[in-house]
Amino acid sequence: MDATEASLACDVISFARKHTYYYRHLYQSILDDESFLEDLPITDLEDYWKMARADLANVLTTPLVGGRILCTGGSTSHLESIHLTLDETHNHSKAKALIWGSTLDLSEGDRLASLATTSDLHTGFWDTVNMYTGVMVPVKSIQILISNEQPLENIAAAVERFRPSILIGPPFDIVHLAEYFGTSDTVLLSVRAILYLGHSLPKRLHSSWHGVFPKAKLFPLMYSTKLDIGPVGLPAPITTCENCDVDPTYSVAHEIAILEIVTDDGTIIKQPGVKGNVIITHLLRRLQPIIRYPVGDVAEWVDYESRTFKYKGRVPAKIKLAEATLDISLVKEVVNNALGTNVDGRFQCVLCCEDSRPKLIIRLAYPIPHNPGQLRHNIESAIWKVSPGWKHDRLAGAILSIRLEWVDADELDHDESSGKVKELVDER
Repeated sequence: MDATEASLACDVISFARKHTYYYRHLYQSILDDESFLEDLPITDLEDYWKMARADLANVLTTPLVGGRILCTGGSTSHLESIHLTLDETHNHSKAKALIWGSTLDLSEGDRLASLATTSDLHTGFWDTVNMYTGVMVPVKSIQILISNEQPLENIAAAVERFRPSILIGPPFDIVHLAEYFGTSDTVLLSVRAILYLGHSLPKRLHSSWHGVFPKAKLFPLMYSTKLDIGPVGLPAPITTCENCDVDPTYSVAHEIAILEIVTDDGTIIKQPGVKGNVIITHLLRRLQPIIRYPVGDVAEWVDYESRTFKYKGRVPAKIKLAEATLDISLVKEVVNNALGTNVDGRFQCVLCCEDSRPKLIIRLAYPIPHNPGQLRHNIESAIWKVSPGWKHDRLAGAILSIRLEWVDADELDHDESSGKVKELVDER
């Protein structure tokens, strides 16, 4: 951490200690002049949100009298609420706009076509686009809002008619659009950039884009989190002609936040190519400070000195029922072995309650096999062997037996942004 980062971090820490009970309590054994960021404890999410639910004043520096409240499922199984003042909301939006304006080289006369749902169009879509993608259109540029719920030929007609410079939307919408144009050998030379919602992009999705958008560079959204913390990482583009999976590299937006990558035990990682958990310290947030907060992502440094990193996915989800905890990756491995195949994209764990007791349902997008009962027994037995805590709680009756459900692929819950199957759904 350089001197500038250390100075900014000290200011944030001092302010949070003075004005919030949570951080004052967390740092009570640390002297003010010893408040070096990397030596402070990492925020415990369960404790933080438990204290926030008990009394918001514990985590807010002052009562909110004007601004926004975002209610999310967040990183715990309970409701989490993010509070932003009007100034913070404006500053986040302005920062995104300035960064994107420079990155995309927006100029007078540019047209930005955004694909979104009809409900977004009717409920403040300008705010949705400007705040979510961070693109504020220059005064003499044009924002084209296109509903992605109308027939594909209508979407294509609008895009072809208005010839946008920038195309923004979910990857699957852009895939369908490219495939539609491809059938008639239509080429859109006007599109010089595509902003897709998500991070990584497999080549099977964007392989059809080059023929239709040969001049376009691909940009994921800026690296951010559900905490609405603003643009933490700025993406580097690739071109549509590159026949490879898109695994974007980001540069830390050092004026917005300090990003650290740590091991599971909190050891700081600075070596390139070593995966770890992302923790964020926000430099602009004052109403609800965020200090060494685990955001639930995994990343690795490309170059620590220049603060460039690669997003490597989410921290493996954990299944928590009664007193037992299972890594979802372990459950998937057990299911892979039982079925004799890789269940990626066809596997989902659902947490629910029956008769006031917790239960794990494993949904599998496969036809019902000839021996479903035996498969269920094999999976449960394997989990008993690798998790003594699970076995103990099952024998004590604290957890009900695992149930397998054989479903169609469209019955699995999907992430709206990436289109990927959610591997963990909490229905309790």
